[in-house]
Amino acid sequence: MSTSPAPPKRPYLLRAMHQWISDCGNTPHVIVDADRAGAEIPKAYVKEGKIVLNLSFTATQRLKLGNDDIEFDARFAGVVHHVSFPVAAVMGIYARETGEGMVFSDQDLDNGFGDWGGEARMTDPDWPYELRLSSPEAKFFQLYSPPEGGVFVAEPVTHANCALNHPESEWPDLGMRVLDPGEAMSLEARFEVTAKPSSRT
Repeated sequence: MSTSPAPPKRPYLLRAMHQWISDCGNTPHVIVDADRAGAEIPKAYVKEGKIVLNLSFTATQRLKLGNDDIEFDARFAGVVHHVSFPVAAVMGIYARETGEGMVFSDQDLDNGFGDWGGEARMTDPDWPYELRLSSPEAKFFQLYSPPEGGVFVAEPVTHANCALNHPESEWPDLGMRVLDPGEAMSLEARFEVTAKPSSRT
């Protein structure tokens, strides 16, 4: 029996999820820790230390999903950039159209998503159930987990992260509204919990 340590699971899970999302006809996006050593990414697109990258075959060229690093060429605002970052910098992968994906939770997570499609599905191999969250009117989606782990928060929201930090002229595009005195605003969300087939009695 070999006594050498097993290789990390993350690159294998990442490749499997990337293939599954692509085979479903959806667009794989990854959340990357932009501050991780070895990350070569276009800094102009980093927000709060993170960047969301489209890893579809149509958006990238020479895509390599290695055990240690991910690299590819892609256009940002019409300019070709070579992008490279450690697999360890990947915080999660998800399908843009459905929100289905996988979060790598050995680090804290605090991300907001635009263009999330109004529906997210969450599951874990250890859960006896699956969770579906939908809010068609919500343009943005917030996912948070503290550094110590053990819990996560998934929330459809009306505005982008840190919208208040942007110029007021950009607020409408970011979902930020200033209500007049007496004016109200509401948002509806639906949560569905379904037992996995093996858990049903």
